[in-house]
Amino acid sequence: MGISRRRVLETSQLLPVFPRIISEILHTIDDPNFNFNSLVRHVGHDPVLTGRVFSMANRAATHVQHDLQIKDLYKATSLVGVAKLQKMVILAAMANHFNDASEAGMPEEFWARSLATGICAQHVAAFAGLSIDTALIAGILHNVGKLWLFRFEPKAYREILDRTADSGTLPPSQIERERFGVDHAVIGSWLGEIWSLPDQICEAIRQYEDPDGANENPYADVVHVAEVIGNALDLTRCSHSRVHHLSDASCQRLGLIWDDSSDDLFGSIEASIRLIDEASLFPHPASGAGR
Repeated sequence: MGISRRRVLETSQLLPVFPRIISEILHTIDDPNFNFNSLVRHVGHDPVLTGRVFSMANRAATHVQHDLQIKDLYKATSLVGVAKLQKMVILAAMANHFNDASEAGMPEEFWARSLATGICAQHVAAFAGLSIDTALIAGILHNVGKLWLFRFEPKAYREILDRTADSGTLPPSQIERERFGVDHAVIGSWLGEIWSLPDQICEAIRQYEDPDGANENPYADVVHVAEVIGNALDLTRCSHSRVHHLSDASCQRLGLIWDDSSDDLFGSIEASIRLIDEASLFPHPASGAGR
């Protein structure tokens, strides 16, 4: 039996609520005053996030005055800056969202893979002069359709994963389409529409595996390249990191040339992963867990 958009719509209410703060960031990205006030309020309701902001602010403050201590949240967030604050809020909100979704039975490495692709996507986007926030969300959510499949088609989807592992060559999406009539990318794009995410993100989720048919949406190219980079660098240290086909057309559209100049891109990605790792947002799945 095929999976319909109507079924995904009806069952999406049983998934964890998508963080509203992320939608606010994405829809008000050109309004720094609104973003700042909204972000400060959000940070103030999250003790862990508040602690991280004060820690970053006080480290910055000591460069100006050795014994200076920042105790006001607005001053702290001003020192951190809107761009960094947006990234911290997005990552913390998405981590909480996927932690809530863990009851669906997803392997631990799901969040690690999603986060690695998101981090790679924002660096690729920055290189191409695109919005890093949009790229980060599109990258993190590129596999969210798998979350739905694990929650509502657990037996069938585990059989697909087993078949993929046994064959070693069949793309999971091909088997998904044979079994369900759609693949995880289409389901993920439907979820994005249900969550009122921007069209560019929904399209990127739908087309990241085949970006050449993405109606000139650069974020499909970004996510496509980001996933390949994440797998190639084995950023999640997972046992099933596959290097998928890399679209030459996507690289050309993004202006990426794989020579010595790309070392800076790889270096910045690995540096960001280390920072996320230190912030305890990056899980370390056990060897062989999940696929």
